[in-house]
Amino acid sequence: MAIAVRSVLVVCALWLLGASSVDEELVLPPANWPQCPLPPAHCTPLDTHIHNNKYTFEVEGNKFHLIYDTKLSKLEVFCYDRPILESDSLPRFRDDVSLSTLVSHQCPAPRGSYSSVLSRFNIAALYSLKLKLGRRKQPRSPLLPEHFVGLNISDLEIFGSYRRPIYPEDGFFESLDGVKNLDLFGISLSPLPLSNQLRSVSATSGESNGEWGGCEHLEKLMLAHWKWSQQGAPIRWLANCLRLRQLELQSAKIQVILDNGFTVPSSVRSVVITRCNTGTLSIPPNFLADASNLTHLDVSANNMSKLDSGVLSRVATTLVSLVLDSNPLGDLCKYSLDANVTDSARSGLSLWLPMLEHLSLMGTGVTRICSSWPVDMPALTYLDLSQNSVHTLQYEAIHWLGSRPSELILTDNDVRVIMYHRTNYQNLLKHNCTQSHVTVHITHPLTCDCHTYWFARSFADCPGHVSWLETPKCKSGKLVSEASVDDMICARHGINCSAGCKCFSRENLETTIANCTDSALEHLPAVPRLSHLYAAFNRIDDFNSSDIPETLIFADLKYNSITHLSAETASKLLSMGERQVLLAGNLLLCDCNNKPFLNVLYKHQNQVLDYNLTTCLDETPLTSIDIEDLCALPPPALLLYSLAPVVMLLIASLLAFGLCYYYRHELKVYLYARGCCMFWVHEEELDRDKKYDAFVSFSHADEQFVHESLAAELEREPCGFRLCIHTRDWLLGEWIPTQIAVSVEQSRRTIIVLSRNFLSSIWGRLEFRTAHINAMREGWARVIIILLEEVNDHAELDAELKAYLSSNTYVKWGDPYFWDKLRYALPHRRGERRALRAGEEVARDLHHIMAREALGPGQFADAAPLELRLPAPQMLCIEAPN
Repeated sequence: MAIAVRSVLVVCALWLLGASSVDEELVLPPANWPQCPLPPAHCTPLDTHIHNNKYTFEVEGNKFHLIYDTKLSKLEVFCYDRPILESDSLPRFRDDVSLSTLVSHQCPAPRGSYSSVLSRFNIAALYSLKLKLGRRKQPRSPLLPEHFVGLNISDLEIFGSYRRPIYPEDGFFESLDGVKNLDLFGISLSPLPLSNQLRSVSATSGESNGEWGGCEHLEKLMLAHWKWSQQGAPIRWLANCLRLRQLELQSAKIQVILDNGFTVPSSVRSVVITRCNTGTLSIPPNFLADASNLTHLDVSANNMSKLDSGVLSRVATTLVSLVLDSNPLGDLCKYSLDANVTDSARSGLSLWLPMLEHLSLMGTGVTRICSSWPVDMPALTYLDLSQNSVHTLQYEAIHWLGSRPSELILTDNDVRVIMYHRTNYQNLLKHNCTQSHVTVHITHPLTCDCHTYWFARSFADCPGHVSWLETPKCKSGKLVSEASVDDMICARHGINCSAGCKCFSRENLETTIANCTDSALEHLPAVPRLSHLYAAFNRIDDFNSSDIPETLIFADLKYNSITHLSAETASKLLSMGERQVLLAGNLLLCDCNNKPFLNVLYKHQNQVLDYNLTTCLDETPLTSIDIEDLCALPPPALLLYSLAPVVMLLIASLLAFGLCYYYRHELKVYLYARGCCMFWVHEEELDRDKKYDAFVSFSHADEQFVHESLAAELEREPCGFRLCIHTRDWLLGEWIPTQIAVSVEQSRRTIIVLSRNFLSSIWGRLEFRTAHINAMREGWARVIIILLEEVNDHAELDAELKAYLSSNTYVKWGDPYFWDKLRYALPHRRGERRALRAGEEVARDLHHIMAREALGPGQFADAAPLELRLPAPQMLCIEAPN
């Protein structure tokens, strides 16, 4: 009855303490919870937090704290270094209770057994006892064998002091015959009794005296920060542990027993030796001589710079997992399988482990995946090379691990290159991009240059052939799949690159890629081991077979001046089946003399990548040329041989025509000024949609002449021409080469104001070349040159412009007929002269009518001619509509 009343009072007190929190749900204590015993016990409840299962009491004047977790069936006791556990006033459970765990914090050992303490708490059964003795100064042996008499538990954990280990008396564990799992901290051990039932022992910060003792049932042994006395390191200190499966030694001074010849028992399957000794751990070759069943070996973080190959050779056919993390082993690929190599030269580590599935080399200084590993470790499925110095990942490594579900970890490595070769890429395509089973972990971006070229090709064409934890990226930030493979090149150093060219390398570091685009080349460049040539927009017109290197596999020769090639040169150019060329933009001669070249192009048109775009000089596509008919004798030639007089007459006619052609410019100027033979000069149909009559190309130094003289005369009414002058008509900000091309295309003529200033202008020469090529393509004389001053001796006068001046008529400033010649050279408008004459006649008639009306009918005959007094009729210029 008294207990019931006390429970009601406690509940009321708890309700009053929590009344201030209206949102807190009222929680009742469990039905069976620790309570003070009835008087005369000296026990008083002080504070209760039911939410946290915490209870505080005052027992015989000492504060006493309990935590009871009903879910875990766990009771924690806090004594604060006061001898409370032996008191009869301890709070206890109302009914008997079975606990999983009892934890004692800073509670001195009782004078009797711990089993009597359990009875005071009404604990009927206990599985695990944890004794945390605290850090206060302990007596030499605070724990006695009688403390554990009658204690029926399976797990025992004793935590002593790290700095002051406890040395129990001999026979201390004799009463622990039922304990199966023992966990010690700061407790030194004498040999265990033979009668113990221990399955697992974990001991930290202690010392062994002699052999381990009774271990008939021991399966797992873990020692951390452990040492052996000078007399306690026998060779066979675990020889009697015939069931031992796991041996783990962490931060243990194991070198002393290794030096004494200790070997791992044959029953052991897993050995972990980590962070041992302050110096370098040296494992003798015979350490695993008896470990015939070993499957897992972990010797990480032992500061080992080498591991004797004999250690692993003893377990080569059984080892499944090997961990060598955080040992400065360095490059492991120095080991040689050559029988002629001496033992002193075998400075690497042999990893011939045919059953190995798991290998961890994290932080060991590894620089590469050894080429011998696929043969030495054919069953490997997990390879951890993180935190190393691997810079290159080879295709062979991916192919090796990809034959089975596996994982390759290269995080925290500066992997710059994933090295594939042409044969690897071709092999992937041959097997339809077969999915590899390896997952690769790479965190650093790649250097996307020539070394990554074939990987990028493989990644683009077979994106799923490898699984990536993170998709590989280039250092530019782009995904490898988004980067342009054409830009994956490396600068080629140490060779004589031709002037005007830039040399690179790609897949084969011994061959050269030369970029000579738009470099004013007149011949093929002489570059050692040339494989790819980019030489578009140059002046190459001819080359010999000796100029074509054997290593050349690609040549871009677009928009040059190639018209013909010899039969020998043409055959060599396309003699290699893998060699490819580009030839569009060259004005080829499609005649009988050039038939060998055209015939080679036709037979190898699969190597001429732009064959369908290549044209003859008259812009006839090569695809429409019948090569066999180029050298056939035409019927007029047969007639010429049979009719000699006709031939002679034809020759005379041709001679006359040649003279007319030689003086054609003067003749056309003369006839145009008199309105005769106008059919010679009209081209309105071709120029119907052009915006300007002429585009004026000049140097800025001649700008005053162009605006004040040339434009002022040509653009003024009534016969004004529409001129395109870049200083006036171009848009600001547009790309200059584009504006040049557009201006030439939209103008019927291009006027070149040629002076010494013009020859010094790069843009001026580009404008001339653009207009000249356009004129050759259309077959019309589009270029008009105004020679402002003599330039024949100027150093900048290139061969192309000089040849044009020598073969074409130009207008010279200062010529008396300068403006007549210039107007003639400019576009002619159909009907312009007829309209001009008609205008003159209309003006003349209007002039006479006005004269009659001014003088009257009677005065007209006697008066002086009125035309002497009236202004002359104005010239009319009527432009016929397009």
